[in-house]
Amino acid sequence: MPNMCTCCVISSAVLVVSVLSGQEPRLESEPGLRNGPFSRTAVRNAPYAGIAATVVLKADRDGTHLRLTTTTRVYRDSRGRVRVDYEVPVDSRSERMREGAPTRTMTMLMVDDGQDSAGHRSVYSLDPASRTFRVIDGVFASALFNAETQFAIPTGVTAQGAPQFATFVTADVHATNGGTRESLGSARIEGIEAIGWRSSGVWPIVCGGCGGLPGPQTEERWESPGLRVVVLARHLDRGDAVNAPYPGQGIDIGYHLTNIVRDEPPAEVFNVPLDYVRRWGGPSDPDVIFGP
Repeated sequence: MPNMCTCCVISSAVLVVSVLSGQEPRLESEPGLRNGPFSRTAVRNAPYAGIAATVVLKADRDGTHLRLTTTTRVYRDSRGRVRVDYEVPVDSRSERMREGAPTRTMTMLMVDDGQDSAGHRSVYSLDPASRTFRVIDGVFASALFNAETQFAIPTGVTAQGAPQFATFVTADVHATNGGTRESLGSARIEGIEAIGWRSSGVWPIVCGGCGGLPGPQTEERWESPGLRVVVLARHLDRGDAVNAPYPGQGIDIGYHLTNIVRDEPPAEVFNVPLDYVRRWGGPSDPDVIFGP
């Protein structure tokens, strides 16, 4: 994962839900587990389908503002098989997922619970344009789509079919990291029960003390214990740590899982097409490309 500490500005354009209970809920996840569609272990008997939207509002010191968006369709069946369809810009050199940019669809599939010696599950990365697939480490996919400790915006795909992402590493609401954490209770979001936490003054998970600078980030996550996924999230930062590794970047990130249907998805959506050919990655042709 890239060592990225984002310095951000707070925006009022965040999603708000009604708190139904002030009781201290028990989270079904722990720091580092990276629950979400591509969790480390298969989530069984909790099928669903939904649409996840991520919006990144970015302001730089020169006064420019950029809005990056991405939408993914997520499927999981009772066996724990997972499919994520996501849109990538056709022109990765200039569009970078600006709103209205032409896109095409890529897919990632986790179809069994096989693990390697490190306990990692494998994911198939499908490129319909070239009718090829790659087998990648499930840790990559979990970091891209869990919305817990990192957000990602697809920025394109190489001529060889390797997907590219801009990544925004955040703090973990489950660990205070020297900041403050508060329970937001429980709420019903998109028809399902969720529990919420907010952490303030916390560090991104990859930067430790960030050179001793103040940690201005605020994180909020609403999670479904039943589905073990984030339903609603926001990442806010004041952007006043001028000596940080990424000075002057204002980042305001919102994430929302909608259209949740808790039915069994069709079995065929988890099939790798028989006419797809495997492509092998390497030093000059990586399976996944991460960047700021």
